[in-house]
Amino acid sequence: MARHDRVTGTHMHRYDTARTCQRARGVVEYARAMRSMCAALTWLAGLAGLAGLAGLAGLAGCGEIVKPASSAVCGDRPGTVFCDDFEAATLDAWSDQDGAPVRETAVVHAGTGALSVSSKGADDNTSVSIELAPITSGSVHFRAWFFVPANPALQKIELFSLNGVSADGIVFLADQNELRVYSDAGGGNTLTTGMDVPRDRWACIEVHAQLAATGGSLTLDLDGAEIGAVTGISTIDSGGYAGLSVGALFQDAGQSPLTIYVDDVSVGTEPIGCL
Repeated sequence: MARHDRVTGTHMHRYDTARTCQRARGVVEYARAMRSMCAALTWLAGLAGLAGLAGLAGLAGCGEIVKPASSAVCGDRPGTVFCDDFEAATLDAWSDQDGAPVRETAVVHAGTGALSVSSKGADDNTSVSIELAPITSGSVHFRAWFFVPANPALQKIELFSLNGVSADGIVFLADQNELRVYSDAGGGNTLTTGMDVPRDRWACIEVHAQLAATGGSLTLDLDGAEIGAVTGISTIDSGGYAGLSVGALFQDAGQSPLTIYVDDVSVGTEPIGCL
């Protein structure tokens, strides 16, 4: 297989538990006054410093805090092709598992579950994949939340791939710690950003692809804001795209062992955003 060259939760110290609990309770009480717990939790998730509440041990004394209703993350939104918030007790939503991916319950973006992939280093790939009905025209968007711990350094690791029928596909990756997107169509094109992979926090990554043999485009969003784009390129090969993979898909020589967490994965024909 041809290869080209070259993870909003918050870390919180225990001494801040009381202040955090007081703040969280205050916001929840406000939202309850609006008689909508879902609205409360959605609002909480968007507050700086409070995203990923369910995954913070420092909030253990605040009472049960759960993620918004599943319809908010994986509900009947226009254009949804596939979505998994990892709330099911197994990874059976995925048709293929490579290596030893596990459902994580301690480090989550929201709710009670996420995906954890651990690798021993170069060529020790761990991922989940699913086949999709072929997408051959229009636009495609794929989004996931990633948590990448501060260590080790990232050499080159592919994290998220829209798999092509006749080619590698469109891949989100970290290359020398830089956020990038690579498309194998038309001989290969790379979207560079000059931005480092966020570490020790949850980060929302969304790739947008306008599909065309010529005149297509790739755009990469971080936490809902565009950080890079390439236009006027080929973005589709014969047969289109018919699969999705996420995890530690491919690692370059020299990559040290690492663990990465993933949550709220979605693919669609309409922009998804960072819900």
